[in-house]
Amino acid sequence: MYKKSPPKMWRRQRERYTPKKGASLVTWSVVHVAPTGFEKYLPYVMGIVEFEDKTRLTVQIVDCDPLSLAAGIMLEPVFRQVYADDDDGILHYSVKYRPLQ
Repeated sequence: MYKKSPPKMWRRQRERYTPKKGASLVTWSVVHVAPTGFEKYLPYVMGIVEFEDKTRLTVQIVDCDPLSLAAGIMLEPVFRQVYADDDDGILHYSVKYRPLQ
């Protein structure tokens, strides 16, 4: 179901990932039927954000009421756990976005 990556690969990584800031919401949708493995997160919000350099990315939007969203609001990146491997106990994280407080 999930792609597994060996921990040794991540140890060789020399550059630290920094999520892009300055994201504004372009459009969004509430997901009510999830793919396998994501049922426990239902319903959740997916959106398209545009960064200051005009690149766009599809992201999950968290910590908000979907009715309070509006095009153009600013979002900030947050790290959230996505799942844990049962065999190895490795926690997998992802960058998600939430409205600025």
